[in-house]
Amino acid sequence: MRVEPVYVLAVFIIATAFSLLFLRSKYISKLARSVAANVVPVGYCVAMYFFLWLFDQRFLVPFTNYSYSHKLFLRVNYPLPLVSLAILFLSNPGKITRSNHSAEVRRFEYDRILYTPFTECRTCLLTKPARSKHCSVCNACVAMQDHHCIWVNNCIGLRNYKYFILFLMINLYAFIYGFILIIFPLSSSLKLAWSQASSNANGNATKLWAAFSILIRLGNPEKTGACLLILCTTLAPLVAAFTIFHLMYVYAGITTNEADKWEDIKALIHENVLFMYKPSSILLLKRPDGTFNRKLTPDEESFISSHNSKLTVVTTEKELPNIYDNGFASNARLLLSPGEP
Repeated sequence: MRVEPVYVLAVFIIATAFSLLFLRSKYISKLARSVAANVVPVGYCVAMYFFLWLFDQRFLVPFTNYSYSHKLFLRVNYPLPLVSLAILFLSNPGKITRSNHSAEVRRFEYDRILYTPFTECRTCLLTKPARSKHCSVCNACVAMQDHHCIWVNNCIGLRNYKYFILFLMINLYAFIYGFILIIFPLSSSLKLAWSQASSNANGNATKLWAAFSILIRLGNPEKTGACLLILCTTLAPLVAAFTIFHLMYVYAGITTNEADKWEDIKALIHENVLFMYKPSSILLLKRPDGTFNRKLTPDEESFISSHNSKLTVVTTEKELPNIYDNGFASNARLLLSPGEP
């Protein structure tokens, strides 16, 4: 029985949508939630294996004139996306336990902007270390938590961020290399399909659809190549953009979680309700009734008194330093080799 690529893709998208709905539902058991969370990584493996098999058996072997050594090199590369996913799936993102809690608390200083001391996780019942966040899916606080990745059903944090970047780069490499390998053997067929479509259709969108329709009627290798070409053309820019975003976060010394927090800070600055004692980074939020959101700690009162700090409204985010940004090289070294605090 011949399985069309579009059917596999459709089943994968539907399964992903249902798994996300299950994850957000409050009325399912932990077992069902766990099963739903693993649908996406398992589906990724099945879809990737199927498309690699499709490329190899229905396009590479019957249609291309690549040398034996080149084809061998390609087949050595086939497992890379699946291996990188398995590494990330099994990796420890930096879960905080009672045994390593005190060490993780010492790792990062509290900036008193995004993170304040003596904040307790209501689930783990532990004081939250700076830059950590509790993940409800993993049911644990994670050091320098970035986000929970549905593609691998695992948190991305301090100890596996490097594997996450590797996973993104390998997928980007696979889509770009696949595009190059497909586009050259298909070039003559693409020119033929486009010339026929140009004479029978008006408008670029109509011509593209007509060219694709002509191409898939030329034969099975062309049909397979056209489907895989669309897949690579669609996914490569998305993965590239996601990779660039995360490299920019490394450059800026922030995580995805912290980027969201900074956006909240910007909104408070715009509303003129964020106040800071200067010189210091002690922040207070002014409520609608004119009171502040919290009381000063004894240490803060002592610092304010000894430094004669004045409470002023924050007017720009430049007044709030990011103490976790130590330059791109240092930020990258931290993620590549976290070590012990």
